[in-house]
Amino acid sequence: MARILLASTAERGHVNPLVGVAQRLLEADHEVGWLCLPRAPEQLKTLKVERVSADLPDHEHITGGEALARLVRDGAALRRWIAGLLIDAVPGQIEPLRHALRHFGPDVVATDPMLYGVIIAAELEGRPWAGISSSLNPLAPANFDCELTRTLGQLEAARLKLFAAHGLSPRFKVSDCLSPSLNVVFSTPEFTREIGEPAPATQQVGPSIPPQARGDEPRFDWKRLDFERPLIYASFGSQISWQPEIFGKLARACENLPVQLVISAGELAATDWARGLPKNCLAVPYAPQLRLLERASLFITHGGAFLTCDRAHLPCGLLLPLSGNSIQTERFSRQIQLPQPRRKRLWQQIVRGKLRMQAALLTQRLGTDHGLAALIPAVRSGDPENIEARAARRYWSALFGSDFRRDRDAAGHNALLNY
Repeated sequence: MARILLASTAERGHVNPLVGVAQRLLEADHEVGWLCLPRAPEQLKTLKVERVSADLPDHEHITGGEALARLVRDGAALRRWIAGLLIDAVPGQIEPLRHALRHFGPDVVATDPMLYGVIIAAELEGRPWAGISSSLNPLAPANFDCELTRTLGQLEAARLKLFAAHGLSPRFKVSDCLSPSLNVVFSTPEFTREIGEPAPATQQVGPSIPPQARGDEPRFDWKRLDFERPLIYASFGSQISWQPEIFGKLARACENLPVQLVISAGELAATDWARGLPKNCLAVPYAPQLRLLERASLFITHGGAFLTCDRAHLPCGLLLPLSGNSIQTERFSRQIQLPQPRRKRLWQQIVRGKLRMQAALLTQRLGTDHGLAALIPAVRSGDPENIEARAARRYWSALFGSDFRRDRDAAGHNALLNY
């Protein structure tokens, strides 16, 4: 049995990924404390953890709502906000945090790797520490470039000076300080294998799904949902949820459709904007997301893309989140400018990945991959021998019989495969 101290900020997006970690540690009979900066949310009272506090100096910090939504659109203000969050507030935190560590006496500290004050305090107190990231930062490639990395580049000298003042010289990936012992990422190698080289001592452990209630489950009026209609769920996370323009467009698009739209809108849900939504649209401050996703036909969120399909169930449109994404156009430009050899290598990776999954499905269903795995190494850059088509003939025949032919315009099995 060990004494383990978890450390995070108080935002839901940083607390909730650690809830499952805390519950699993408690199930293993470890003693678990939780230090939440600047102060613990009510949610922690429902968990069987010891709440640890530190007498930190007051530091004004915007964490959500309309103020944060405006801030992220102002490059200069965003840079000042990041500097204040990561660096400027840290010197005044270190001694109170050292006192908190001495009071709890952890065998190990498991912290959000952006809490530089906690990391410095752990090092000064001689406590081993691990980073548990709420992002993919430890997996970021060396050439990863965006507004955040450019801002951190401008702050790099101040960040290094902050740690050097205490005799420390750690490594960083984006905004994460890397632990020499363990860096945990809630992802899988299958999902991230093409991103880049993981930082040393990094473990991808899969999604953070708590085995018990998370403690912040909101009340939700399920009677307001019409389960005869397809459910569309929209959420942009707990911080950048003040998006009246985007959510308004979604609501207007759904108004005359036979669907039900639920929006997780944060503080926006208590405004006149929310009260003016169409009858088939419901805005709530915070939603039971996992339960809604079980019922949803479509999920709309930030940081990704989704496709729309025509009557033949074939992709006909691509919707991308442009709000707050300062590198989207830059990414498009770089993709367009990719040299032909790079494009061919990417196509090689796509075809190999497709064959890998087809072989896995055949093995799972039929006990043999019908030779698909052996074809994977034969896929060269650009697939000039069209190995993809040869594999497809084996794949469909193995699944549906030798007489089956893939035809997008045909009925039956073919129609169901058009996605």
